[in-house]
Amino acid sequence: MGKKTDRVLDLKGMVTPISLLKVTGVFRKMKKDETLEIVGCDQDTRAGLVKVLQPSSYELERAAGGNKGPFHLIRLKKTQDI
Repeated sequence: MGKKTDRVLDLKGMVTPISLLKVTGVFRKMKKDETLEIVGCDQDTRAGLVKVLQPSSYELERAAGGNKGPFHLIRLKKTQDI
């Protein structure tokens, strides 16, 4: 049985700045130990996550590349409140 995902955010078709704003907004509302699955982010958004989220505030649980197109899947676990 897979791990429970607390929140899912679909970013397909969104431009990078808006995607990063959405991710940080959702991430701030999350409680410690909750997970966020980000679906459909592009390479720029994926790279931007390390710039907008404090490295000590999350743990990367899963990252899957775009083997079926340009989109990625990322699963983060919040490790501390920011």
